Amino acid sequence: MTSSLTFKLIGMLKFWSWVLMLFLFLSCNNKNDTPSTDTERLNLALHFAGGNSAELRKVLDHYSSDRKDSLKLRAAYFLINNMIGKGYSQYQEVNSFGSCSYDLFSRSIGIDSICYFKKRYEDSTHSGKILFTKPVFKEDIKSIKSSELIENIDFAFLAWKLPWAKTLTFGEFEEFVLPYRVEKEPLQNWRKYFFMNSKWILDRAGATTDRIKIAGIINDSLKRRYKYTNDAISFFPGTFTLKELNASGGGRCGDLNTIAAYWLRAIGIPTASEFSPFWSNSNYGGHSWLSVLDGNGKFVPMNAVYDNPVRDSLPFKDAYLAKAYRWKYAMRPGFYT
Repeated sequence: MTSSLTFKLIGMLKFWSWVLMLFLFLSCNNKNDTPSTDTERLNLALHFAGGNSAELRKVLDHYSSDRKDSLKLRAAYFLINNMIGKGYSQYQEVNSFGSCSYDLFSRSIGIDSICYFKKRYEDSTHSGKILFTKPVFKEDIKSIKSSELIENIDFAFLAWKLPWAKTLTFGEFEEFVLPYRVEKEPLQNWRKYFFMNSKWILDRAGATTDRIKIAGIINDSLKRRYKYTNDAISFFPGTFTLKELNASGGGRCGDLNTIAAYWLRAIGIPTASEFSPFWSNSNYGGHSWLSVLDGNGKFVPMNAVYDNPVRDSLPFKDAYLAKAYRWKYAMRPGFYT
């Protein structure tokens, strides 16, 4: 009788152990799949948004009205919940008198002409050098509009349907296609324009679904229009807007990464921006580049406007990497704790 009771107790313990495991399993899955479980993160984001929180709520309300938009709602939560700290530095164009009305980037004239007109203006007005100073950090969460976020999400989902993108998991899509920014560039409403003007890429790609080949097609086209410039624009401390990049005809690594990544992400090519602050075999500064997520789950690096991505290679010639970092939109684990 004692043995019978023991077996019954063991059986009951096993049963309730399985019930507990099932409960934990379902709870974990629900936490990952249901945006409402991120309430604390959302409340914190809305707190940081201040007066702009109404714009963020409009996005959530927009995708909450139709069950068919449940995945877009998840995307909206991802962007909003991880928006804290995202932004850029805005600089004021001034001369030695503290003001300047001369717009250096008002025309598409090339960096050499921009530098020439800058010097001519400085010499003729005797107002000292034009400087870009008085930086103000512009937070996305305090300024982004609901229409911009909705447009970004809608066109990112259109890109996800393209043949080379539709195999992406939602996690890959939300981190490497969905984000509206690449690094610390000024906030720009770019995605619709790039998607609507991408027919030339689709025509050249033909029947291929090879992301690496398509990235090379885009990079080859950019090579004909942009070039790397650094010393010539040392007077400009921030990252170029698209207008400034087009006016100068080139930029630094970060500027070139931005234009290339916009084209790539606009058509659903998963792209990350990576950097190393220092080379391990020189005293020079580091470098930043892009990496394309291949269909096999590996990232393939490319130097925007210069070296196309090549599988199983590093396009750094004689420079050696000690450590590389990757820009990610998602907050690092533990940020909220």
